[in-house]
Amino acid sequence: QTCALPIWTDGSAAEALGVLRDMVASGARPNVVSFSTIDAQAKRDDGSADAAAALFEQMLTSGIQPDTMTFAGVIDAQAKKPDGSAAIAAGIIAQMGRWVQPNQIHFNSALNACANQRPAAIGESQRLLATLLDRGFKPNAYTMSALLRAAAFSQPARPDLAREWFGRFAPGLDGGINDHVTRALRLSVTDAEVDELVGQIVPGPKSDAVVQRLVQLVRQALVPLIPELEVTGFASANPMSARAFGVAIP
Repeated sequence: QTCALPIWTDGSAAEALGVLRDMVASGARPNVVSFSTIDAQAKRDDGSADAAAALFEQMLTSGIQPDTMTFAGVIDAQAKKPDGSAAIAAGIIAQMGRWVQPNQIHFNSALNACANQRPAAIGESQRLLATLLDRGFKPNAYTMSALLRAAAFSQPARPDLAREWFGRFAPGLDGGINDHVTRALRLSVTDAEVDELVGQIVPGPKSDAVVQRLVQLVRQALVPLIPELEVTGFASANPMSARAFGVAIP
């Protein structure tokens, strides 16, 4: 008999695991929903990364096909629990293509596992980043925060990588540079350098003034020819910067 447990939104990880064990002992055959207990290991205070990994292994041994949520849960446990392992998280990413393809959430969770390990797993971070890029994903703010924290807490610290990654990926972050990214950057470099690096990317009052002056010039040149034309402008980067993302504003 096949049996499914509900997705665990209440109770403890231990309770979820106990119900699963009782179900198996009774002769019922669990399915992928039953192993939502893996997610409980990541989300509950009493959860364990080791328990999540063991449950995942039990699931595979039982011949049950894991889905995207299963992988998200076991990787998330490696990132959030004190007994988590960056190597296990990265290993799951490397193998999960046999069942489902990893998405950006999976990569970000694995990178978070690298950043939260002490010392941070900087080598695994670099390899995961390379794989993420090879698969066509674009780093977002979550990716950026995890990378910068990994650089800060590696042994020795790698401020050089923090600068490199920030300069390479921060200009293209969807939604811009948020507080999580700047806080992570401050772990590696001085406040003055953070202000300088962010200032090279984020538009400020001077940037807006330059753009509005360009709008005025375009309006003066074209509106006499096309009276109904509306001309507006905005700065998506700092045009005062000599960097490519500053001078090549769409």
